Amino acid sequence: ILKKILKVLDDNTKLKWLFINHNAYDEKTKEIKMISAINKSQKGFYSDGKQAITDIFTFSRTTPMFITACIFNTKTVKEIINNKVDNNLVDPLEYSFYCASKGGVFIFDEIFIHNKWGTTSWSSQVIEVMYKGVFSVLVSLKEYGYTKKQVNLMTKENLKFNLRIHLSRLFRFEILALDLLRFYDFKMLKKVFNITLNKVTKRENDKQK
Repeated sequence: ILKKILKVLDDNTKLKWLFINHNAYDEKTKEIKMISAINKSQKGFYSDGKQAITDIFTFSRTTPMFITACIFNTKTVKEIINNKVDNNLVDPLEYSFYCASKGGVFIFDEIFIHNKWGTTSWSSQVIEVMYKGVFSVLVSLKEYGYTKKQVNLMTKENLKFNLRIHLSRLFRFEILALDLLRFYDFKMLKKVFNITLNKVTKRENDKQK
């Protein structure tokens, strides 16, 4: 694996970011939770790093935050590290987006990593990280040159998987939750309506018991 990675680096000295494909499995049940982190058409060199990482995120969401699967250009990643005021758990995701925005990237389509599903060092903070942290990175990507279309696409995709959390934060009138409303479309509003209706129905049924 290392030889393959080093060869790519030797052949492409100006790469800004490399992504290593991986799957994920449940150690207890041996069930495969994620077959691949990329779609079948993604592999090799991409001159447009922003579009490459956008495609990865819309396919497998936060896999670019999985630091084991990412190789950063040292000089490029230092640019963002040196300018950060504080550090947080979603920094690796921001590093990936930043580096990918600066030039060419390479995607290894062969699976080199078998990741244990659900084993994170920040499991006790999973909601804050996957909700507040990830969305904060996504809505700020225009600063790195990502288009409105790319930001909208990734944010909507992440909202689909965090809809219930988002609704709970809306009722608290959190600033981020209110800001995310602009990314809703008709399908998501319909889903919100169904979730709310089911909750009301369940509450009424519980009262009658």
